[in-house]
Amino acid sequence: MRITSRSRIALFTLLLAAAPASAQRLAATVPGPRETVAFEEILEAKQTNVYDLIRAHRPLWLHTRGAARSAGADVMVYLDGSRLGGSGELRDIPTAIVTGIQFMDAREATTRWGANHGNGAILVSTAPRVVEPARGTVWVPAATRTE
Repeated sequence: MRITSRSRIALFTLLLAAAPASAQRLAATVPGPRETVAFEEILEAKQTNVYDLIRAHRPLWLHTRGAARSAGADVMVYLDGSRLGGSGELRDIPTAIVTGIQFMDAREATTRWGANHGNGAILVSTAPRVVEPARGTVWVPAATRTE
């Protein structure tokens, strides 16, 4: 069977017409930018700590890469701007208090905080804390937040 120029043009036109619909379906299945976990995703998540949430939704954030792998480096974790340590610290952060999570690659993290960020950094933002004299510091529960 011989494919003519006219047949090729018709096939190409058909493929171009179908492409936007495919892209829209694909965009609907992707939860959001790969470098962030949005508040809505956190609320819908079944995981109770940030480590499990990232492992389920953005597992590549936890993988060591390149030369940092042989050096035993880990991704650095920051909670509300304060450095906590490695990825194991994420297990101690309950998802109920988290409002957003962002990943910075090694280049961005090293530029912002300096050396020892060969695997990047995970930035965790939490809900505001309220100090009540009778109860001490309490977190605003995720279910009552309106953002």
